[in-house]
Amino acid sequence: MKIILLILIFTLTSLATYAEVISTKNSKNQEALLARSEGEIEFVTVGDPNNVPEQQTQLGSVMIPYRIGKYEVTVEQWCDFLNAVASYEDPHGLYDIRMNTDVLVSSIYRISDEHTKTYSYLSFEESALFPITYVSYDNALRFCNWHENGRPTCFLKNEILKACTEHGAYDFGLSASEREMIVSAPNAHYFLPTESQWVKAAYYAGSGTNAPYWLYPTQHNTPPNTDEEDLTNKVNIEYPSNSLISNNRALKPVDYYRNTQGAYGTCDMGGNVAEWMTSDHVSSLSTLIPVIRGASWASNSFDDLLISTPAQYYDSTESALGNNKTGFRVAAVILDTIETLSPLSAREALSSSMKATPS
Repeated sequence: MKIILLILIFTLTSLATYAEVISTKNSKNQEALLARSEGEIEFVTVGDPNNVPEQQTQLGSVMIPYRIGKYEVTVEQWCDFLNAVASYEDPHGLYDIRMNTDVLVSSIYRISDEHTKTYSYLSFEESALFPITYVSYDNALRFCNWHENGRPTCFLKNEILKACTEHGAYDFGLSASEREMIVSAPNAHYFLPTESQWVKAAYYAGSGTNAPYWLYPTQHNTPPNTDEEDLTNKVNIEYPSNSLISNNRALKPVDYYRNTQGAYGTCDMGGNVAEWMTSDHVSSLSTLIPVIRGASWASNSFDDLLISTPAQYYDSTESALGNNKTGFRVAAVILDTIETLSPLSAREALSSSMKATPS
């Protein structure tokens, strides 16, 4: 009888363990499917709505929760984008030949098929998880449009592919002077973060609406890389000597310093590559001012990472040119937030912290 009872207990315990394993496995599978449905962008949620701004810069206050990419957009993700929308033609220069030829950050091959008159794109195996570089501000917006439109692929009509990068979160058109004009849609789901959204994710201590801001985007007030054993305060900056670049490769995978994170779980908001974002100082959603924050592998000082270091501003000509030191990450609304804020869109609420530029 005791033997039967022991067998029964063992069987029930085994079944419970098996059910737990299956449940965990299913949960992970769901997460993987969700990641796939987001185009492989892994988002983290930035909570603590209506938090205080950082005193010196007056940045970082955001009215509602939102999501932001845990990592910078990778070479692999950009390759998926190119294969989806630039297989027939590439009028906006989404592929930059320097993505192949710059040995410090080289990452993507473009292959031309003379028979089908199409292009295909392959990432260098060792570079797939590097942050993408040589992407202009406008083309980063086009990547957001592609996501806004459900990431259509090359199997659709070319007219649809052309439209999916020019309309959505941002509408590209021509102004009266025939210069390219971009209008931001107030009800967009995917977009480049504003400077305040980016600063909050990078520097805010979290766990409340009246918390302090860290000096560095690593949850530290001391410069990174000063303690070799502290894995929570590492960034990819080759300062004080760029001769430290290994194997002629300046970049590292976006999860290389996975133990160094912001309070909400973001990685690499300092070093590796600086990042495109939209300035808070705009007069309306139809006036977009591109700026860069975060420092890069080529920065000359850890001071470039300080929250007090002003963003770099770029005019329309400069922002149209990508470089090997700048990438980006995507932000997104939380769908529940849109419903609770209707008819005021979540995007408008997120943008309400934008400050009008003094005249």
